[in-house]
Amino acid sequence: MIAYSVTVPKEYGYVVLAATSTFFLNFWHGIRVGAFRRAAQIPYPHPYATAEQISSASADKKQAMYLFNCAQRAHGNYLENHTSMVIAMLVAGLQYPRTAAVLGAAWAVCRILFATGYTKADKQEGKGRLAGGGFWFAQLAAFGLAGWANGYVQAVPIVTERGRARKGEEKKEKGKPQNAHRLVVVAYKLDEEVGRMLAGDQASHLCHHPVCINPDHIVVESKALNEARKPCREMVRNSPTYPFWNTRRY
Repeated sequence: MIAYSVTVPKEYGYVVLAATSTFFLNFWHGIRVGAFRRAAQIPYPHPYATAEQISSASADKKQAMYLFNCAQRAHGNYLENHTSMVIAMLVAGLQYPRTAAVLGAAWAVCRILFATGYTKADKQEGKGRLAGGGFWFAQLAAFGLAGWANGYVQAVPIVTERGRARKGEEKKEKGKPQNAHRLVVVAYKLDEEVGRMLAGDQASHLCHHPVCINPDHIVVESKALNEARKPCREMVRNSPTYPFWNTRRY
């Protein structure tokens, strides 16, 4: 059996740090909502103060209920966007770690401004949240970067050989990085095909879409055979259906 180790850029720690900070930011949102809930005296498990409760309350109580609803909505909006943003950061960071980390940090700062602005008493209809609206730009940029980095995941085969200097010990040699479509061969193809790929054959896209990782579209073949199909590749890329969003992807 061939052992593989997945490699990430040395700056990937910044991406992990940015992603981890968002977990604490989620906890901070919860603390804020709890404080506004106590001030508004809204019992659990009610998620919001209802229109009937607000209309029948005193002026001070109305304001407290309004701010509680704003804090709760800010937290809800955070949760709606949090998961997709973290995934985008982690994927984009595989190829662009510094940019992904900066986008993650900017997103977190904007989320703080969004939450605190939402609960400003002097802003009607929660319009103070617009101060943190820049999170959308960071989030969309992270989405685009994640799509651009698709297929960059690398794995390095750990090749062991018996060393000559010290008999009986094993020496590890660094393997050649493998892209995502080569990982598909390891995961879905026969051991014989994996062996041929590691021996020098190429993992080729029959559909000629470099971002495709459909196992049925990938074959292990010689470099000469792969090069011989270049005219077919150009025909596919010049066709109206070439863009990857028109292709079934896995």
